[in-house]
Amino acid sequence: MIESTQPDTLAALLRAAGRRPEPPAEVREHVLAASRIAWRRAVALRRRRRITWALAASVLVAAGGLSLWSIHPARTMQPIATLDLSLGAIEVFDSKAEQWITPHDDTKLLTAGTRLRTRDGAKVALRLADGAVLRVAPSTELTLAQPHRVELLRGTLYAHNRGQRPVVIATPLGTVIDVGTQFEVHVDGASLRTRVRSGSVRLETEGGVPVYCNAGEQLSLESGRSPAIAPFAPADDYWSWMAPLTSPPSIEGLPLRTFLTWAAEELGRSLRFATPAIEARAEQVRLHGSVDDLTPLQALDIVLAGTSLSYVLPDDGTMLVTAR
Repeated sequence: MIESTQPDTLAALLRAAGRRPEPPAEVREHVLAASRIAWRRAVALRRRRRITWALAASVLVAAGGLSLWSIHPARTMQPIATLDLSLGAIEVFDSKAEQWITPHDDTKLLTAGTRLRTRDGAKVALRLADGAVLRVAPSTELTLAQPHRVELLRGTLYAHNRGQRPVVIATPLGTVIDVGTQFEVHVDGASLRTRVRSGSVRLETEGGVPVYCNAGEQLSLESGRSPAIAPFAPADDYWSWMAPLTSPPSIEGLPLRTFLTWAAEELGRSLRFATPAIEARAEQVRLHGSVDDLTPLQALDIVLAGTSLSYVLPDDGTMLVTAR
């Protein structure tokens, strides 16, 4: 092979031009964050779609032979809730046929009187008209009685009230009323339990004195006994059952600090910054891309991967944001 003795003109020009100026750190972070968010979201979404299609196939097999049905008892009724997300087999009660059936895939709007239940392993996220969020655990049965009143017959229901009116969870043993909060209610035969992540709730029983349960507490009630209150951490790993049902905010143009506040809230933690400079940095950075269909921890990892910041989850119940 004969090597050319002619000088490499292009290389010479590049050497003469010198090193290009480095872009500002903020610009680098924005570009890197957007690219990493897009790539990691694509990977997570493909994984999520595989799970969703597998669940859909099992629902179709289980519902073979059933006719399609609309949840609306009458078209004139106003919807009081929206079906945001369902994972696994859910059923609604057809009062005319007097049987449980699988709802139509296109059914999203739910009217007053809708009875709904989740099978083993299934979970559902509902959104009330004013923005309050309900997350339904597996093996749960409930009725959407009124716009802000749910009758929980059995199982577990989590409520995050972002609206103005209290959310009322009525059970056979008593009624739990929120006072601007995140809380859970569980009913199992002759026992009732409510756990509060933020704010407080009020338990009312027939002929009894109202009992309050505050953030970080668990209130238990068994038939014929007095209510008992014990501590239960808002950041306990127990709460992870509902992580797949969360709906991340739209992050396009969103300040990083706003996103971090949402993530901390969904993890049951208070947001804390290691230094004032790091907090100021979080205020300055604007996000791009999308984290739809991701759990809070997945979204948090993906968003911060493209920045100079990181986080830790210490035992004090906070989410501490640090420099990478």
